[in-house]
Amino acid sequence: MNSSSFSVSWDNAVGESDFHRVTVANNVITQMLTIPKEKRVAVVTGLMDGCSYNVSAERERGCDSGERCLYDCDHR
Repeated sequence: MNSSSFSVSWDNAVGESDFHRVTVANNVITQMLTIPKEKRVAVVTGLMDGCSYNVSAERERGCDSGERCLYDCDHR
């Protein structure tokens, strides 16, 4: 990884899910990643150096979202 990327991980949550959706956003971009349910980590790339980002990871089942974990990342 370098200054334009980072990894985010999360704990296993109780309940069924089909996949995880990781959203990375600031006032300029929004990036959404779909992560297989077996994985608990995502590598986010293509970030702008010196910017702050908000990151969320959600469990998804069908069209319903599961519990959301919010992380505020001051990526510098």
